[in-house]
Amino acid sequence: MVKVITKEVFQSRDGKMFNTKAEAQDHEESLDQVKYFVVHYSPDLTEGRVSSQASGIIGVNAAGSHNLFAEHACFALFGSRWAFVQGVFGDNAIIPNWRLAEEIDDKGERKLLATVQARFTKSKLWKDGVNKL
Repeated sequence: MVKVITKEVFQSRDGKMFNTKAEAQDHEESLDQVKYFVVHYSPDLTEGRVSSQASGIIGVNAAGSHNLFAEHACFALFGSRWAFVQGVFGDNAIIPNWRLAEEIDDKGERKLLATVQARFTKSKLWKDGVNKL
């Protein structure tokens, strides 16, 4: 004889499934700690007319200092904050290599470049450190 067994499954707002409501709620609280930052990068180093040709999002899961973690990720991903047009080390050739722009609530459909997971956060969403995607 076949028995029908139903099981409750709980889904968080990011689509992840959980067996208990408490686990789902803990995960939701973790999502509330995440902040997203827009970063502009890849300047035109041939002509120097455009300070950034690309942009993306960096997600940070930390208890605080989100902007500092995002800035650290930019150094890890793109290197120096400054670049030089055609490699000329001069006053009129210096241009931003990357620029952290505004903090946003939701990344939406924008390209996620990296995630940053602080080591001592209660709930882990990603691997610790800067994770390039």
